[in-house]
Amino acid sequence: MIELSTEQSKTHCRRLIKIEDTPHAWLKRFEGKTGSVIPSSFRGKFDSNRKSSGLFEEWSSDVLRHTCATYHATYHENYEKTSFMLGHDVVTLKRHYFRPVLSEDAEEFWNITPDSFEAAVWQRT
Repeated sequence: MIELSTEQSKTHCRRLIKIEDTPHAWLKRFEGKTGSVIPSSFRGKFDSNRKSSGLFEEWSSDVLRHTCATYHATYHENYEKTSFMLGHDVVTLKRHYFRPVLSEDAEEFWNITPDSFEAAVWQRT
């Protein structure tokens, strides 16, 4: 479980969230560490690389939250579970976060693990 305090939560609601296997595999890499898991310079470098590559002309500050919501709701076929995880109701999820995606794409996305990601990166190089 992860506890989100009111200060950490976008919706300013304290909640406990069960971490599923895939996110757990990613978070396990930071077990025992405190503080930020990315360097403070990450966003600037990321945006610079994203723009120079010509990918993603626009990248909103909430794009990762929206992506997670869309693929989580599709993969789990459960709007209530996704809404609870995000800290709001189903109407808000459907109105502001959810975009239809194929279930096969949601399954592939939701099963990206550190090992599978690294293997894919090495295949491209």
